[in-house]
Amino acid sequence: MKQIVAYGLVLVVAGCSQQPAESPVARVAAPSPGQARTGKVTREMILLDGGSCDAADVCHDRKSQRNYDCDVPFYCVPMQ
Repeated sequence: MKQIVAYGLVLVVAGCSQQPAESPVARVAAPSPGQARTGKVTREMILLDGGSCDAADVCHDRKSQRNYDCDVPFYCVPMQ
């Protein structure tokens, strides 16, 4: 009986030593929340910072990560 228990213990220890090492988990950077703009935002500001506008005058500002309605005179209005 003692031999069976000892043999089982050897198998368990041998099996544990054969486990592959844990691989490190790759960390993924979270997207930045963007920088808030202060003051009035214009279409030109959005486009100069790499943003884009569609045919309906809705512009996506890459800097602030927000959409703006630029179908108004003088400046754009943030959309929710």
